[in-house]
Amino acid sequence: MIRAVMGLILILLTISLVLHLPTVQSFITGKVAQYLSETTHGNISIEGIYFSIWNGITIDQIRVRDPQDEEVLFAGQVQLNPNLWSLILGAPEIQQLELRDTKAKLQVDDDGLNIQFLIEGFSSDSTESEPVEESEFSLTINNILIQNVEFEYASLPDSIQLDLVVDDLEILDLSISTNPNNIFGDDISINGLRVDILSKGKPDQSDEFQLPPLNFGSGFE
Repeated sequence: MIRAVMGLILILLTISLVLHLPTVQSFITGKVAQYLSETTHGNISIEGIYFSIWNGITIDQIRVRDPQDEEVLFAGQVQLNPNLWSLILGAPEIQQLELRDTKAKLQVDDDGLNIQFLIEGFSSDSTESEPVEESEFSLTINNILIQNVEFEYASLPDSIQLDLVVDDLEILDLSISTNPNNIFGDDISINGLRVDILSKGKPDQSDEFQLPPLNFGSGFE
């Protein structure tokens, strides 16, 4: 038993050392971006994916463009710090998830959503009629920190546009599970939330709301 554990630790250390090599990180970055672009038929670029024993996975400069080369998402940096032992035990736990400097655009026009290519790209192509038994999945994220987010929603048929800006969003102890579907968080705080709404009823005027810092400390579900 001790030999098996020591062997597993040695394998993990070897893999970690290999993943730290700049050439390996550059190779993985290119392959991931290529796979995502080919799967979605969009244009997805990633500046770099970096691995660290202490800081987990860091992804810099994610840019997602639709097949018409219109940008739908930009993320300056995503940092993921998973608990490796939890992955081995089959109960994934992420200690820290950070998302910084993000701009996202969701648009509806006569042809549908501008992210339809993403939905179709990651949808199953299976045509089997037999029902598939749903497997249970659970994920725990101890701390989520989101900074400097801009989100734009536009419905062209309805002539409505909504702009949402959040300076800081923090969620503690987020649990996600399936079968049954459930999302639970222990605490959520929002700072610097601004909403701007422009509708066809007021073509030259927008309604802007700026809310004070919010905190929900008793849990949400």
